[in-house]
Parts: sequence; structure tokens; C-alpha cells
Amino acid sequence: MQKKAVIVGLTVALFSSASYALDPIGPTKALQGQKHWSLGLEGAYGQTRTELDDFDMSSQLRENKAYVNLRYGVYEDIDVFGRLGLVAFEEDSFQDGDADLAFGFGAAATLRDKEKIDWGVLAQLSRGRSSSVGMDSEVEAWSFQVAGGPTYQIRDDMAVYGGLFFYMLDGELEVGPFDTDMEEEDPFGLFAGIDCTVKEDMRWTLEFQWAGDTLAVTTGLYWTVK
Repeated sequence: MQKKAVIVGLTVALFSSASYALDPIGPTKALQGQKHWSLGLEGAYGQTRTELDDFDMSSQLRENKAYVNLRYGVYEDIDVFGRLGLVAFEEDSFQDGDADLAFGFGAAATLRDKEKIDWGVLAQLSRGRSSSVGMDSEVEAWSFQVAGGPTYQIRDDMAVYGGLFFYMLDGELEVGPFDTDMEEEDPFGLFAGIDCTVKEDMRWTLEFQWAGDTLAVTTGLYWTVK
């Protein structure tokens, strides 16, 4: 009972606070099993260091995100997933952007399946847009991420995972009459997380991502649909 209360409390805190970040990665392997579904709620906290191409300077891009995640096991060792939610961008010269539609999709595959340690790879793409009417400003960004690494099963209801990721951001910032392209400053990073079984059909994840000055904390609750 105490474990469930802590999990719910952390998840509510992250979803209700400002959440800026890369998209959640999760264990980089197939999770569902063939022809099985899951439904998830995801959030994040962090910031991404970007380069403003036309001004020869760097800036912090913050992304307030919340997603619904639908995942399906195509094969025993391959999952596909889609995301739909809201995003509100902020940048040093672009504050308090309105929430707008965000979406993404991806796939994960198990490369090596052992009793305690599984190795896998995940790729995902997302797009978001946010505008500020009062400032006549807008941010639009596409992000692409590839991650790989092991998942270690500590016990039946808990696993830890981590590895390396490669990240690309292609964005555009408009502030009044000025506009510039944006791209990531640190494309390579590390991630680590914990994956807990709350009950038979529910999982909870907590994850950290680092790439130079880019930092993120993500979380999610996932329900298996039988």
C-alpha cells in the first residue's frame, strides 16, 4: 500500500508541475508480447540545450509535455507505439507559450533475450508546436531519438535499465519579425531508469536522461489491455 502511494504521488507531482524534456524512452526492448496492447500516461521534466543557427548562439528550450501512449506487440520481440498529447514550449526569448497538439510514434525491439538481462533498441520521432499570441511568437520542433542498452530484472516486480542514446532536434523559433532555425547542441547522451510492476496489469517507470547541458526526468503509468 505504501509503495502504491509513493508511485501515485510522484506521478501526480510530475504531471501537474512544469514538465520540460525529451520524450520518455523506457526499457529498450519489446514489452507487450505478440498481439497484446498497453495504454499509458507519460510526463517529463527537463531542458534541452539548442543552437540558434541565424544568431550564432545557444539557448535553453523547455518543453511542457503530457502524452497518452498506445503500444502494441507486433511480434514477441517487436513493439510499435504512438503518442498523442499537448506541448507548451518555452525559450529564453519565448515565454509562456500556449499548449498545442503534440504527437509521436516509435518502435522497440529485443535483440538478445536472457533470463536476467535483455538487450534492445528503441527509435522514436515526435513533433510539437506552441504559440504565444501576445508576443506574436511561435516555436515548432521535430525530435528524433535512438536508444539502446540492457534491462536487468532485479526481481519479479522490478527491473532497472539504461544505455546510450542519440538525439536530433529540428526546430524553428519565431519572435515578432525575427525567425531562426534551432538544433540540438549535445546529440549523444546517457539514460537510466527503473521499471516497477505496481500490480499484475500496471507498470510504473521513472527515468533520467543526460546529454551535456540537456537534462530530463520522465515518468509513466502503463496498463496492459487484455
